[in-house]
Amino acid sequence: MLRALRSAPLIGIVGLSSIGEARDIDANNQLLAAALKNVRGTLQDALKASERLGKPISAKFAVERGVVHLSISIAKRDGFSEVTPTLQSA
Repeated sequence: MLRALRSAPLIGIVGLSSIGEARDIDANNQLLAAALKNVRGTLQDALKASERLGKPISAKFAVERGVVHLSISIAKRDGFSEVTPTLQSA
C-alpha cells in the first residue's frame, strides 16, 4: 500500500508531462502542415530522385525557423549518408 502511494505522484507528473509534449507535437505538426502547402513535390518524389545516389532509407520534412527543410537518409556501399537538398516553393 505504501509503495503504491509513493508511485502515485510520479505517475501524475509523467502524465502531465505527456500532455504537454502532445500539445507541442500538435503545434509543430500544424506549423509543418502550413509550411508544406508551398512546397512542390512529395517525400516519394524525393526518395525516387535520391536513388541515383544510393539506396534511400528514409526522408522527412522539418521546419526550422519558419523554413521547410528536407532530409534524406541514403545507404551506400561505404556506409550511410544524409542529403539535404534545396526545396523549391510553389
